Formats: sequence, structure tokens, C-alpha cells
Amino acid sequence: MNMKKIVDYGLDRIHIISRKRGVKKNNKHYFKMLSDSGIKIRRLSKEQKRQVDAIYKKYGLKYSYATHELVYSVTGEFNPEIVPEDAFRTQIEIYLNDYDSKYVLSDKSYFDVFMPKLKFPDTIVRNIEGNFYDSDYNVITFEKAKEIIDSYDEVVFKPSTESGFGRSVELVNTREKNPLEFSKKNYVIQKVIKQHKALSCLNESSVNVCRMETIFIDGEVHVITAALRIGGVGSFTDNNISNDGKGMIIIGVDENGKLRKRGYYSCGLSTTCNPAGIEFEGYTLPGYDKMIEIAKKGHQLYPRVRFVGWDFCVDEQGEVICMEYNIKGPGVLYYQYANGSLLGKHTQKVCEFAKNQKKKRSIFR
Repeated sequence: MNMKKIVDYGLDRIHIISRKRGVKKNNKHYFKMLSDSGIKIRRLSKEQKRQVDAIYKKYGLKYSYATHELVYSVTGEFNPEIVPEDAFRTQIEIYLNDYDSKYVLSDKSYFDVFMPKLKFPDTIVRNIEGNFYDSDYNVITFEKAKEIIDSYDEVVFKPSTESGFGRSVELVNTREKNPLEFSKKNYVIQKVIKQHKALSCLNESSVNVCRMETIFIDGEVHVITAALRIGGVGSFTDNNISNDGKGMIIIGVDENGKLRKRGYYSCGLSTTCNPAGIEFEGYTLPGYDKMIEIAKKGHQLYPRVRFVGWDFCVDEQGEVICMEYNIKGPGVLYYQYANGSLLGKHTQKVCEFAKNQKKKRSIFR
């Protein structure tokens, strides 16, 4: 029997079990947030479930109706093409993105090595497995690393291998703290980005980011969804999930780079404007066409990774910067609040592809 197939199958089973538990726990949390916010929970009728099953059952997918009910409750609109998050995490994404590739390519310390033509935030110091490096990957001492950092009034600290929802990302005043003491290994220290005024006015405390998700299938990269994330008032990160769910706002972006009418807090409440009263509808996102170009060119380099979530910001000169790309568990639920079905017209093709990949990796064929 093929040893690689046995290993792949074993890894798949581990991921599926772990992710099933994670999604189930998250769904429970999401429903509670909606209820706490006064949002009525809408359950699917038998006919609505039949419509969902007509789309997804033929691919052998197993899922709950929780994601459909969450989106239905928040938006008031039932859409059978909404992608069930449990199916996506455990039976679609897992077969879209190669296991080895996604863990190697996700290390922020090497972003500008893996994709040298993309503009990333300027990294001034890296810590890789406890070793310090400068911006050119020369090994340096702790003292030299501190000297470099001390030449800046403020820097940004980011874990390079483990993060998500802005966890542990911190704006650091170097006169008050030494960011080198935050962790023993695996992080990057970056220059602070000054964002474009068109984004700053939506929330000046955070670097506001456009999440663009792409799929690479049948030799072509497609943009499947895009949404702007703006942080809560006073928050440094755009994707802060506050305890009450009223921090970050996600606003869908249409194909012309304009914001949709309604944005959504993580608690499910919606709003047509930011806290300062700026209306979202028709607001133009600067650099949108460039973001599409960068995402497509970048994704073409790695056909083994077929689903990517790109986070783009725009600096004060109007240059598009890729804050990071996400190939381990990119977002699903919030982007379906903002834009509807995650896969849209590509649903059938992606589900069929994942089904065929699963067959190839199964030891029971």
C-alpha cells in the first residue's frame, strides 16, 4: 500500500476531527452572540433544508445547517448556496490546500522570500527559532537587534507562525517596552504603516484591511469574495474581536471596488456607517484593481495552495501593501454575512474538485 497515501489519510482524519470540534464550538458561540445582541435566531424549514441538500449532498458532504441559519438570522435572507463552514473546514479546504505547503508558506518570516515581487510591511528584525536576523536575513546578535529597534519610536510586533484575529499583534513604543522580550522565538518586528487617508477616516486607530479571497482551479485564479475590515474605535488591529462583538466591522466590496450599503459587527448587528457617521454605500476603496492584480499574480506561484485569503492595505502614498496571506483556515462566516455565498458561481466546480481529491487520497479506494 502507498505509504504517502496512508500518511495523508491519517493527517486528514486528525484535521477533520479537530476542526469538527472547533467549528461546533464556534457555532455555539456565534449563536449566543446573536442572541445576546437581540437578534432573532431563524431556523431553516424542511423546504429550505431540501434546497441546501440539493446543492451539497451530491458531493458526499456532511454538514449541519448552522452556517445557513446564522447568515439567515443576521441578514434576514435565506441563500441555499451559503457554504456550510463545517463542510468547508473539514471536507473542502482540507483538500484544496496541500498540507505541507500551507504550513511552510504561512511563516511570516519568509513572506518576502516566497513572493519577492509583492510589497509586504517592512520587516526590520526577525526571530526564527530563537535566532535573530536583520532585514536581509543576516544573523545578528540580540544587542544588534535591539539597536535596530531602538532607532524607531514605534514598531509592530507580530508572531510569525501562530496568529489569527490579530492575536498578539501589538504596536510597541520602544521607549517604554522592548518587544524582543515578548517571546523567545518566531516573530517579526516591522515598521509602522501610515495608511491612506481614505481608509484612515473610517477608523484612524487601526490599519484597515481589505480581505480578498481567491481560488486557483483549472489553471485560473478567481477572486471569490472581498470585504473591508475596519477596527473598533481605539483598536490597533482591524480584526479585533471584542467580548461584546461590537469592535470590528466587515463591509462587503463589490466588483468595482465600492463598499456595499451594510456592514456587520462580529456579533451579527449591522450598520450602514462607521461610528463617525460616514456612510459605506458607494464608498470607493483605493487601489482595488491593484489588489486584484497582486492577488492573481501571487496565487499563480503556488498551485498546490488553491484557496488563499489576502489582506491588503494602502499606504499614504497610495501603494498597495500585502499585510499577509492566509492559507490556514481563511475566513468563511463573516464574509458570507457581508457578500453572500463564499464560492458563488464556483461552488459546483470547487466541491467536485474537493470530492475528487478526497478519492485520490483515500486508502479505501
